[in-house]
Amino acid sequence: MAPKASPGGKAVKKAAVGKAQKNISKPPKVKCLTKLWHPNINVEGDICLSLLRLNSIDGLGWAPTRRLKDVIWGLNSLFTDLLNFEDPLNIEAAEQYSKDKDKFQAKVREYVSAYARR
Repeated sequence: MAPKASPGGKAVKKAAVGKAQKNISKPPKVKCLTKLWHPNINVEGDICLSLLRLNSIDGLGWAPTRRLKDVIWGLNSLFTDLLNFEDPLNIEAAEQYSKDKDKFQAKVREYVSAYARR
């Protein structure tokens, strides 16, 4: 799911999207199935992404007008340009990125090698 320019390279990242809900006023349930080292994904695979929240502080949360493609684009942006250090889910990864980007990228590559099949 990530382009070559991201620390994860072309690694395959799997996510599970819950089945469509009858009530489209609620965001879908999405979980990352591939273990990743990322500021916005914790070790359980929970994902911190505004559009997956019913109420978000940035005003970009879920709306009934959103579609699955919006979720996919949002997930893709996590691996390209949308790293949230204001409210990270994986605080240790966020701190490491802020303090030592080389160590952070090495740990990302380690996780990719161990958990993400190409």
